[in-house]
Amino acid sequence: MRIRTFFLVCFCGVAVTGGITSLWQSADAWDDWSRASRAGLATRAVSDAQRAQTAVAVEVGAYSPLLRSPAPDIASSQRAAPETDRLLRQAVESVAAAGLDAAPVRDLLARVVEMRDRSLAEMRRPLAERDAAMPTAAQQLRNSGVETMARLAAAASRRWWRWRRMPGWCWRWPMP
Repeated sequence: MRIRTFFLVCFCGVAVTGGITSLWQSADAWDDWSRASRAGLATRAVSDAQRAQTAVAVEVGAYSPLLRSPAPDIASSQRAAPETDRLLRQAVESVAAAGLDAAPVRDLLARVVEMRDRSLAEMRRPLAERDAAMPTAAQQLRNSGVETMARLAAAASRRWWRWRRMPGWCWRWPMP
């Protein structure tokens, strides 16, 4: 074997080994990037669900005492409505983007709008003529809305945890 052939074989051996290693590392980096991207979507869903949960609790939770009040402040109860609607719509989008079922959030948005309209109509009536079941219905909607959003946040969190623990292209030490 000539010396030039020997150097060429050695050079090709190093190049092939380096190429395989580079491909391995790029596949591993792609896997990391895709998991990070999915985790970002799940994190956004958790964040939006928790913000919407707070907005529902604040807006709908205020209806119960206002419906029992002889002179409710209707203007203050209407101020929270646009923010609640915006946060619930944002939660619908981020929950769907994370691959979760957004139907419960859409349903909650419709129920909040319906409760808002009914509550505002009742608040405009004299206290003696108001539906006595409305404060309880508002409280039940508040509780179920908060539970719905908490379940969605937990589901998105579990999904992120599962993506975090997925094995990559090569052996990795378990993450803490």
